Amino acid sequence: MSPKKIDKRELYRRIRHDAEREALSMRALEKRHNVSWRTVRAALDGPEPRPRKPLPRRPTAIDPVQHLVDSMVEAGHRPTEIWAKLMDEHETSISYGVIRRYVQDRAPSPRQRSSVTTNQVRPGHQLAAD
Repeated sequence: MSPKKIDKRELYRRIRHDAEREALSMRALEKRHNVSWRTVRAALDGPEPRPRKPLPRRPTAIDPVQHLVDSMVEAGHRPTEIWAKLMDEHETSISYGVIRRYVQDRAPSPRQRSSVTTNQVRPGHQLAAD
């Protein structure tokens, strides 16, 4: 019997229900619910499944040079300039695409950028000269 995949909370509730109402052994609960003894033990020990552990952050290709890239972005360098400097001056082998994505992710949004005011000239009108 392979029932549809159910929520872990629901599975724990069913295991506890069967253990209390029918007084089934752990082995019988394992077979009925098609789970391991660890799952049965966890369901009988507590009403809620333990939360999943967060996965550790995976290192990226830019991690070793991130501080260099950040300082170049603050200095106003474009991704191509940053990539060339990393390759030439710091002997780093990193793809241009990684640099470009990193810079784009950290670039200020259009709302955060300081807006430059321009004078709008309507067709047929002239700007006043100084």
